[in-house]
Amino acid sequence: MTPLSHNQELQLDYRLYRRRFRKPLVTAYGEWVEREGVVIRLQTSDGRVGYGEVAPIPWFDPNGKGLLEGSTLVEQLGLNEFGSTIQPTCLRQIKLPTLHWGMECAITQLVDPTLPGVRVPVAGLLPAGEDALETLSQQLALGRRAYKWKIGVLPCKQEIELANQLVPKLPKGVRLRLDANGSLTDDDYKAWLSWCMAHREVVDYLEQPLAVGREQEMMDRADGMDVPIALDESVVGVESLIEVARHCPDAVLIVKPSLLGSRAQYLRWRTGHPRQRVVYSTSFETVIGLKAVWELAALDWPPLAPAGLDASSALEDDGLCPMRIGWELSNADWPNGLEHEVWEHL
Repeated sequence: MTPLSHNQELQLDYRLYRRRFRKPLVTAYGEWVEREGVVIRLQTSDGRVGYGEVAPIPWFDPNGKGLLEGSTLVEQLGLNEFGSTIQPTCLRQIKLPTLHWGMECAITQLVDPTLPGVRVPVAGLLPAGEDALETLSQQLALGRRAYKWKIGVLPCKQEIELANQLVPKLPKGVRLRLDANGSLTDDDYKAWLSWCMAHREVVDYLEQPLAVGREQEMMDRADGMDVPIALDESVVGVESLIEVARHCPDAVLIVKPSLLGSRAQYLRWRTGHPRQRVVYSTSFETVIGLKAVWELAALDWPPLAPAGLDASSALEDDGLCPMRIGWELSNADWPNGLEHEVWEHL
């Protein structure tokens, strides 16, 4: 570990990227065709290098402005206002959670690049609709123990019929996570709660069934039904996570580290709340951001639910995630020089 002084000058560089999904990612918010982000590179005067990634998701913008619309992402983030050097204390002025996370991850690497010696199990991602059936058959060969399936895209009755076809394909012990992205109507939610109760042996949780702001209602309606409810869009930034956890202690919190904001603040909260169930999830980053997500999940061991680290299978093979992601990821999957390789590819 090599501490940084508060006024130490760090050379700042960043590069914009665009990654296309193999097929548009269909959610309740519509189709997501291309993900845009920024990789940050910080270097000390003695040659140490740290990388971070800013990977916003448009519909998770806490200000509701659509972060990727209008001006360029670099302008929206205000990166062009920093200049060529920064000091570690700049974190105090960064309010955007995605930018704060990326900067803090790069600074953390400069201080201590050591990785946890932990294997993190990986959950698979199934596309919405009928494509899930074919994708599941392919993914089962990887030996994963949990799969997330996007719902709330087709009519409820049609999706429940598809769910009835998915369940028999799941090997014993494999769990299904249903992600509605806050899109269900009250009647749809009731129908899915009933379905989940009838298939409790395979359902891991029902994720964000209703819109942001209805958290207590989601929990109250599921009370006594033995169906875990997960909250995702309701958890944007450390402050909202802490607030949601306080009011919904029984909820499963879907933590997308790239949207958290302060890494250090989150770790302090987590240390004091080890019993709150959390599941870590990618925001479809490059390998640089994915490594930071994995590391946070690895620091939470044990116990650990399969983490949503299956980013590369949904995105085109563009050289920005040059690794095979199987049923788990360990520190051996992040060889020295991997981040530099991706940086040079940008």
